[in-house]
Amino acid sequence: MPKFFFDPRAIRDGVVTLDGENARHLIRVLRIKEGDGLILCDGEAFDYDATVKSVSKDSLEAYLIKKYENPAEPETKITLFQGLPKGDKLSYIVEKAVEAGVCEIAPVLLKRSVARIGKKDFAKKADRYRKIAESAAKQSNRGVIPTVSALHGLDEVITRKDAFDLLLMPYECEKEHSLKNALMSCPDAKNIAVIIGPEGGFDGEEAQLLTKAGFRSVSLGTRILRTETAGIASIFQILYEYE
Repeated sequence: MPKFFFDPRAIRDGVVTLDGENARHLIRVLRIKEGDGLILCDGEAFDYDATVKSVSKDSLEAYLIKKYENPAEPETKITLFQGLPKGDKLSYIVEKAVEAGVCEIAPVLLKRSVARIGKKDFAKKADRYRKIAESAAKQSNRGVIPTVSALHGLDEVITRKDAFDLLLMPYECEKEHSLKNALMSCPDAKNIAVIIGPEGGFDGEEAQLLTKAGFRSVSLGTRILRTETAGIASIFQILYEYE
């Protein structure tokens, strides 16, 4: 059955109203009709079996039949601080990070980022990235739509450090400490931050600032990964180790 997210504030007496883009897709593309079943998610990690009550031109109502906890949400919350990549790579990163199980993607403008964009210009693109996150969340049966945050500077990343149990910096210059060993040394971590450099990697000064702030420099192995691959690989390894 198709799955869609809804605002839990739209529930009235066991009936939810869907409108906007989700409703239009259900009505015009999937041709949903009264009596059809679907799965709805409140974005707070709960799913509902639902049955369509009525369909109008641009909205529909559905009975919420059964509520249950979404089985796909990881207990470990991972925030991916992604060095801003060039071109449209961020779209790919958002999509695959959501599929992998991240809870937030925060793009970061770093010294070696090829793309040079201000916060206001990035904000104009943010809605598109959020739509990609929602689409990926539907496809992968997520119980929440991961956040795509505003563009960060390195100082803003460091300011947020105390919100995490474990801070990780995959770094191509690291030869001694592996990601696996870092995870094994902190088995109870529930909120984890991972920062990934852009195409040119971290500037030496940036790496020093992050290390001083508490980020652990770790290796992902002997092969150097692309910026659009490194974060995804890290997320999979973290969730495999903990879950």
